[in-house]
Parts: sequence; C-alpha cells; structure tokens
Amino acid sequence: MIGKLSEEYAIEWERNRLVGIGYEELVEKIEDRRDIPSYGYDYLSFNAPGHERYIEVKSVGQEKKEECYRFFLSENELDISTQKAYCKNYYFYLVIYGKNGMPCDIIVKHAKELYSYSEISPCAYVVRFNLTEHE
Repeated sequence: MIGKLSEEYAIEWERNRLVGIGYEELVEKIEDRRDIPSYGYDYLSFNAPGHERYIEVKSVGQEKKEECYRFFLSENELDISTQKAYCKNYYFYLVIYGKNGMPCDIIVKHAKELYSYSEISPCAYVVRFNLTEHE
C-alpha cells in the first residue's frame, strides 16, 4: 500500500513538473512501466521533447537514531541505473511520509549523484533447491 501511495504521489509531482516547465503536451506521453520489472524503473517521462527521463519511485525511511535515510533497490534497478544508455537520465523520486502516514514531500535525485555519497550494500539472497533430489 505504501508503494502505491508513493507512486501516485510521485507521478502527480511529475505531471506538475512537466506543466511547470512548459511541456504540458508531454504529460499524456508518460508511460507506466511498473508491471514489467525488467525495465528497471517505474515511469518513462521526459526532460524535454525527445529527451527521456527514467523514474524509479522509492518510499524512504529514516534510520532510527541516525540522520540517514534508506530504501531498497533491486539488483536490476541498480544495473539499469548505471548502464550507459540510462544513467544520464535515471532519477529516483524519493517519497517522504509525514506522521499521519501520508506522503508529504518528495526529493528528486539523479541516480549517479545519489550513488556518489551513498552506501550501497546487498540485503537479500535467492535460495534455490530441488526437493526431489533430497527426499
């Protein structure tokens, strides 16, 4: 549920951004790519006509007793965001929640910039096994 709220908040912010910079005609061209994880981002938008912007929306949480924030990033998202074809135009839309449990702010960061001062560490493993071989 939090993820959906964040995505709705972020896409509305993106629509307003395009209108605000004079590209209202691009709002209807935003593509929702959330249902196909292999893309490695949630929305395809634009910086200007003909200039794509790859948007990955993340709900961010603040670490307890620390001044840092965190979010979870898939291996595919990391891979896509660092590929030459995408890295110049890949952005994180980091959604912050208020005490009422609703989105209250958004921080937009270019992936390369964010990575330059972030610690990135693996946090999940895939376990594969065949039960028929060990019964």
